[in-house]
Formats: sequence, structure tokens, C-alpha cells
Amino acid sequence: MGEQIETLSRRRLVGIGAMGVAAGAMLSLPAMAVNAQDASGTPEANVTTDGIGGGGSVPNGGGAAQFALTAFALPNPDGGEPAFHGSFTLKDESDPNNPIDMASQFFNQITAYSTDHPNARQIIGWANVNSGGPYPFLLQVEDVGPAGSGEDTFNLVFGNAALPFMHTDQKVCDCGGFSYSLKGTVTVGDIVLFPLGS
Repeated sequence: MGEQIETLSRRRLVGIGAMGVAAGAMLSLPAMAVNAQDASGTPEANVTTDGIGGGGSVPNGGGAAQFALTAFALPNPDGGEPAFHGSFTLKDESDPNNPIDMASQFFNQITAYSTDHPNARQIIGWANVNSGGPYPFLLQVEDVGPAGSGEDTFNLVFGNAALPFMHTDQKVCDCGGFSYSLKGTVTVGDIVLFPLGS
């Protein structure tokens, strides 16, 4: 896609993971710390990674949904598909009769999906919602401005609404007709593209 992917040390990855944990703690949502090693298990080895993370609030009707995100891809030492890691959680209590409490189970894909938006990432995966699932989701987030600027973007589709974006062999979901979507800007918090430098 033309963007440069830098090399990060394990120490820098742990720092990025800690940022996600801090955002999660601030929002009372879990986040995943990062621990990277090379193929031989050397803890201080450099790894090439790509990802995005952060946390905050996205307006939704009369309220706001809160989220925490850490999503990154590590290369496969055998040259195959990269390994996708991280955590995505979202709480939306804007409708007290239908609250949403979502927690990712795993990611299938993390991609830079637009050459026009090099700081944007698309994440496809599966998550539980209100203790049910797993259900498919597609999340697009973009690091546009500094923390608190209200410029970073967030676009989520979940359940039946996400099925068209899944791989052919995964377009089956016992979603019970459940669909959820949320699109807007991050009014409180921040989205950060990493690597941030070694």
C-alpha cells in the first residue's frame, strides 16, 4: 500500500501494549499487553509489525459507546500469513433496553485497506456480545488527529451486517438476526497507528 513498516524492539511493543492497557483501564474495559519474540524465542529480538490501537468514546444517539482496541500483525517466520493479535472491546449503553457489551475472541485480518488513508486499518474478526456468540465484526479506524481532537474515525458493523465482509467459508453465522453498527468520530480518547518508531 506504499506505507513504510518500521522495525520495533520488544521493549517498544510492550510499551504500546501498556498504552492499550491504560486506555482499557481508563474505560473499565480489558485490553491486551504485547509480548513479542523472534522464532528462536529471543526476548529482545526486533520484529516487524503493523497495527493500530487506542480507546475512547464514539457518540451514538443520545449517548456514547466506549471502546478499547489493540490490534497488530506479526510476520510469519515461515513466510505464510501473518499472525493477528490483540483485543477489541466495546460497551454501548445508550439504549438501556438493549445494551451492547462486546469482547473480541480473535482477529482474522488486519489490513491497510486504502491508499488514500494510510493511517487507517480494517480489522475483521469474531466477538462475543452480551455473553453470546461468537459473531463476526468488521471495524475500520483511522488515526487522523491528535488525542482529544475529535478527528479520528470509527466505523463498526457487527453480526449479520458483517457477514458480506467475511471470507467465503466463514459467511455462516447463527446470529439470530442480530446486527449492530456504529459510525462516527472518537470524541474522547485517541486512535494511534503503530509502529511508533523503534
